[in-house]
Amino acid sequence: EDTLRSRTEYLGYMAMCTNIDQNFGRLLKKLDEKGIRDNTLVVYTSDHGDLLRSHGIHDWHKSVPEHVATRVPLILRWPDKLSPRVSNMLVGTLDLMPTLLGLLDLQSPETCQGRNYAEALKNEKDESTDSVPLFFWGEKSDWRGVYTHRYTYAFEPPSATRGVNVLYDRQHD
Repeated sequence: EDTLRSRTEYLGYMAMCTNIDQNFGRLLKKLDEKGIRDNTLVVYTSDHGDLLRSHGIHDWHKSVPEHVATRVPLILRWPDKLSPRVSNMLVGTLDLMPTLLGLLDLQSPETCQGRNYAEALKNEKDESTDSVPLFFWGEKSDWRGVYTHRYTYAFEPPSATRGVNVLYDRQHD
C-alpha cells in the first residue's frame, strides 16, 4: 500500500510539472503572437520543493529545511535586458519583490525588508548574496534558518514539536 501511495504521489507530481511546462509554453507563444516576447519580463518560480518521500519523510514533505524542499526554481526571461545564463545567485523570498521592481526601474516601498539585486543580475555578479533566510510557520513546527552557498542551518524554538536543529554541509553531506 505504501509503495502504491508513493507511486501515485510521484505520478501526480510529474503530471503537475508537465502541466506547468505546457502552460508556460502557451504563455510564451501568446507573447510571440502579440509581438512582445523580447521586451516582457517573464518570471517563473514556485513556493517550495517536494521531497517525494526522500530522506525517510512521509508525512511532512514540504516544510523541512532539506535542500530539495527549500530550494525552488526561479527563471527570469527578458531578452532585451538580461543575458541568457544559469546563475547560482541566492535570491530569497524577501528579495524577490524588490529585485523584480528594480529590474522594472520601480522603487520598492520603504517598508520592504528585502534587498534589490537587479543590478547584480544585470551585471552577472552572482556572488552579491552570500545567504538568504529560511523560515517556516506551521501547524506542528515553526523553524528558522539560513541558507548559504554551502551550508543550511535551521532550528526550532523550544516550544516546537518536530525537533528541527540541523546544520548541513551540502558539499559533503
